[in-house]
Amino acid sequence: MGNCAIENYTLEFLCNYRKNLSKSLEGVNADHSRKYTFARLTGRCVNAGTSRQFLLLSSALVLSLTELTSMVYTATAENSQTVPPWKVENNKGINQEHAKKYPAAITYFQRSLNLLPATALSERVDVQCQIAIDYLRMQQTEKALPIIDQMLQDFKKLRAKGAVSADTEMSVRALVEEFDNTQLKVMNLKTWKERLEQSDRICRIALPYDIKRRANNIRGFLGMGSPAEALKYSEKCLNEMSPRDDKYLSFKTNVAALKKLLKQPQMLRDVMAQLRKTQTPAQVACAVAKAQTWATDYVGCDQTLAACELELTRAKRLTQADLIHLNHSRLCNALDRGAWAYGETLSRRMLTYKLDENMRNSFLTGLAECLRRQNKGKEAAALKAEARSQYDFLADDERAAAEESRVRRERERR
Repeated sequence: MGNCAIENYTLEFLCNYRKNLSKSLEGVNADHSRKYTFARLTGRCVNAGTSRQFLLLSSALVLSLTELTSMVYTATAENSQTVPPWKVENNKGINQEHAKKYPAAITYFQRSLNLLPATALSERVDVQCQIAIDYLRMQQTEKALPIIDQMLQDFKKLRAKGAVSADTEMSVRALVEEFDNTQLKVMNLKTWKERLEQSDRICRIALPYDIKRRANNIRGFLGMGSPAEALKYSEKCLNEMSPRDDKYLSFKTNVAALKKLLKQPQMLRDVMAQLRKTQTPAQVACAVAKAQTWATDYVGCDQTLAACELELTRAKRLTQADLIHLNHSRLCNALDRGAWAYGETLSRRMLTYKLDENMRNSFLTGLAECLRRQNKGKEAAALKAEARSQYDFLADDERAAAEESRVRRERERR
C-alpha cells in the first residue's frame, strides 16, 4: 500500500513533539534563532511533496531535536518560578505521555485544564486535544468524544475572536491525525468509518479543507479491502470540492481511476479527454498512471503506460524525456505494489540514462528502497549516500543560527 501510513504516523509524532516543545518554549529565555530554525524545518517537513522529501526533512528534524530539547528543559528549570500552575501540571502530563503512561498523563492534563480560566481559550483547546489523543491511544473513543465536543465549542469561540494561532491549529491537526492513524489491521470497517466520521467533523469545524488527508483516508478503505466504500467516500469528497480548486482535476482523476477499477470506465475516458486538451500524450499517461497507482489498479497502470509508449513509438514521437517520465511512473507503481525486484531492474536501467538531478535522485532513492526490501542493506546504504540532497538550506540555517547565538553571547558579555 506504499508509504502513506508511515508518513501519517511520523507526521503525527512530529506534530505532537513540535506542539509540546512549543509549549515548553513559551515564556522561556531560549535561543530565538533555534526557535526559528526548528519552526521553519518543521513547516517544510509537514509540507513535503514526496515521500523522499518527507524522509529527508524528517530525518534532519529528528537530528536537531536533542539539542533543542536540552535547551528547552534547561531553560524551563532556570525559569521554574515564572511557570504558571496550569503549565506545571501540563508539563507533567507531557512527561507521562512520552513514557506512554496515558492514564497518568490524562490525570495531569485534566488538572491543567481545571486550573485554566474559561477565557484562556487557546490553552484550553491545546489541553483538551492532548486529553482526547491519549484516550484514543488507549482505544477509549467513548471517553474522548465529550472532551472533543468541549474543545470544538472553545475553538468556535476562539475563531469568532479571530485568535486561532498556528500552534492551536497544530494541536487540532494532531488530534485528527490520531483518529486517522489507527492501526487498520486491528479494526473492523464499522469502527474505521465511525472514527473517520469523527475526524471529518473536527476538520469541518476547525481546519481548512485538506484533500491530501482525504485521499490518504480513501487509501485506508482500500487497505481494508473495501474499494466500494472507498469510492463512496471519494465521490463525497469530490462533491465537496470546488471545480476551481487547483487540486480538483487531480483528485477527479483519482476518483475516475477508482471507478475504472470497479468496472466503471466512462469517467476515466472523460477525464483523459479533458487532460489531452492541455497536456502531451506522455503527460496524460503519467497523470492517469499516478491515479491508478493511488487506486491500487496496478495492472491498469502498467497497461496505460505501455499503451502510451507503443503509440508514441509507432508514430516515431517517443522522446527520451517521455521515456524517462513513463518509466518513473512505472517505478512509483512498482514501489507501491511491492515489486522490489522489478523496481531494482528498472532503476538500474534508467540510471544509465542522462538524467537531471531530481530524476537521478528519485531513481537512486527508489533503487535503494528496492535493495533494502530485498535485504541488500549495504548497497542500499551506499546509494542513499550517493543521492545528493536538494535541502542544503538546512546547513545554512544551522550556520546562521550558530552565528546569531555567538553574536548574542558576545553582546551579553559586554
